[in-house]
Amino acid sequence: RATTDGIKSEKYAATLHNIGRVLCDLKNLKGAEQALTEACAIYQEIFGEGNLKYADSLGLLGSCYRDLGLFDEAEASFKSALLAYREHV
Repeated sequence: RATTDGIKSEKYAATLHNIGRVLCDLKNLKGAEQALTEACAIYQEIFGEGNLKYADSLGLLGSCYRDLGLFDEAEASFKSALLAYREHV
């Protein structure tokens, strides 16, 4: 995806999000953290912090942090995702 659409594209971020979701399911939490952190950064750069795709990736990243025992990071991710979701209610 990086070579076709570029590493700063929405499709690349979506691919990273999906990889992160699968890695979470497989309990490869460090790999999931990396993929989701990159997806969040791309979505934030393209759309800003009020975007639902950004919020979805951030919420999944929060779950990953929770499973890693990184509770402060998880809370921060969940709070940021919630702020983005509230913009769309």
